[in-house]
Amino acid sequence: MKRLRGIYGIVLFLLACGLVFNGVLSAADTKKDKETKRGKTMQIGKINWYTEQNTFDEMIKIAQKENKPIFMVFSATWCGPCQQVKKETFSKDEFQKVADQVVLLYIEQTDPASKDYIKKNKISAYPTFKVFSKDGIDLETGSPERTVEGFFSWIKDIKAGNSYYELSQRLKKEPNNREVIMKLVDKVAWDNVEERVKLLRQALKLNPDVNDPVSHKAYEKLAVDLYMDLSMMGEDKKAKADFARKHNDEFMNVIKAYYPDKFQHDLKGPRGLSFILGWFNTLGKHKDGLFYFEDFLKTKKDKLDIQKDMQIFPGALTALLHANQGKKADEWVKKLQDMIKKEAEADKDKEADAKKKSRFYFYMWTRIYNAFVEYYGEKQDVKNAEKYAGLMFEEYTKNNRGQFVDYIKVNYAKKYLLFAEELIKKFETQIKTAKGQQLADTTQNLAAIYAKMGKTDKAKKHLYDLYENKDLMESFKPKQKSRVLNGIAWTMVEAKLVDKKTLEIAKESVKLHENSMNLDTLACVHADLGNLEEAIKWEEKAIKKATQYFMVKDFTRKMAKWKKALK
Repeated sequence: MKRLRGIYGIVLFLLACGLVFNGVLSAADTKKDKETKRGKTMQIGKINWYTEQNTFDEMIKIAQKENKPIFMVFSATWCGPCQQVKKETFSKDEFQKVADQVVLLYIEQTDPASKDYIKKNKISAYPTFKVFSKDGIDLETGSPERTVEGFFSWIKDIKAGNSYYELSQRLKKEPNNREVIMKLVDKVAWDNVEERVKLLRQALKLNPDVNDPVSHKAYEKLAVDLYMDLSMMGEDKKAKADFARKHNDEFMNVIKAYYPDKFQHDLKGPRGLSFILGWFNTLGKHKDGLFYFEDFLKTKKDKLDIQKDMQIFPGALTALLHANQGKKADEWVKKLQDMIKKEAEADKDKEADAKKKSRFYFYMWTRIYNAFVEYYGEKQDVKNAEKYAGLMFEEYTKNNRGQFVDYIKVNYAKKYLLFAEELIKKFETQIKTAKGQQLADTTQNLAAIYAKMGKTDKAKKHLYDLYENKDLMESFKPKQKSRVLNGIAWTMVEAKLVDKKTLEIAKESVKLHENSMNLDTLACVHADLGNLEEAIKWEEKAIKKATQYFMVKDFTRKMAKWKKALK
């Protein structure tokens, strides 16, 4: 995880905080899976699947012979959610009704034969589900409910002509068809917010009447997507606040039109309120956000449905803290703890329900405790920040995710110097005996903490010693060496230690492997050295290489800033 940086590291950090409810597969299971020789077909439960050992051309011939589309699953042995859907859905006998509709193809990321499939389809997340026509047309990448019925309904809808590809073709011929637009919105990948927003604005331009049922749905979806766009902007608070201010009228017009009783779609219930609170928190209008929270409590009359309403509290407690109502925030934490404890006692005989709820509460508690850590960390109140970080770590340990604790500690140390002395002592000891990737990661973490402490000479020495360790560098394969060099250069960028040697390191990293993150690092190094034209040139290349929406947005925002500075 250390090698990922900036906004991408934050995305992983959020995943670690619970956005992925399932842990990685155990080492024993992973080893067992790797040792199983994969043929052209495999069995999951009683059902046969084709594997990545077949070329795509071979799969098209099979699909044409059977007159069925291809259902392609991209999975990985180390991916917890992948193994869960495999065990809980694909292994069921009832999944046969899905299998009867398609040609099944299971791509395993850890198998070398999967590389062509992964590269051609630009796969960067697991599991990914795709459907191709029998002629090899990419019909849709989807996020169906991961149940037998969920997959069955999704594939049935695609076969009925409602795939992303076919709806896109229809819209070209019928640009004023709002029904097609709204269907297409639901087909756009979750992280491609820009395309969804464009489509929703197109639908609303055709009919902006807030009382029109189709427009009502479009308005609510638009507000949600504006918030989602905001939430994917990482930790650049100024950029996020600027975005919220720019789109505030658009967002708030939706809220004013329908709040509270007219919400019917994406803003209905606690989820919608959590978005409203998040929007106001971004703008720094915490007291305005609390109006909605207090109004919600009045309607509930203190009779909270803890399962539904818990998702409001990360935003609500953030607002309370920043509105100088820390005591009230603490009281709510205690109250929520008591409510969950009582519910757990009532559910002690319902193991499946209790397990599902436990995953949900883990996600919520990590978000809540993180809000406290961020608030106290910014205020340099180390005692309270580390107290709530400790509560977060207890949640991780209790939920068998203790392996993430050190990673989160490092992030807090780099931001607020929490656990700094503890980590410095640990890392200084480790680098004496560490080798390979562990030595690289440990050194970069140690240097980042020293830089945050203002000990820039120590930070630079550790990074340069790592770079000049010829035996270590020669032990890495080119791509791994490129990642390590990029990590060194990016640590310097984040720590504001960039110099001519940083440029040398960043250039070498790109020469070894010209991927989007290495290119972005080189661009940032040029920018820090004042070479804005070079920075723009390399960032343009980074944008072309980027596969994730949030990466493209981040790179584009940086480039716009540099272009503005050039004028």
